[in-house]
Amino acid sequence: MSDAAERSGAAETMGDGSRRGADEGGAKQGAIAILGAGMHPWGKWGRNFVEYGIAAANDALADAGLAWTDVQFVSGADTMRNGY
Repeated sequence: MSDAAERSGAAETMGDGSRRGADEGGAKQGAIAILGAGMHPWGKWGRNFVEYGIAAANDALADAGLAWTDVQFVSGADTMRNGY
């Protein structure tokens, strides 16, 4: 199992005490791990929305100590506030 999977707790303890990781079928359906968080410099002009997202994603990866290759799934959303 990768270090990232181990840190996320994506492993299952087997009857003999061994652990089986997500890449071996050990992850439970619905299990979610948030390993890092990042924010973009909102209100700082000169970047488009994709660049804001990239800045936040890179900060989240750095916070988690992960590389993009360690990530199995990404989900994102936007928020509409006051017409923005």
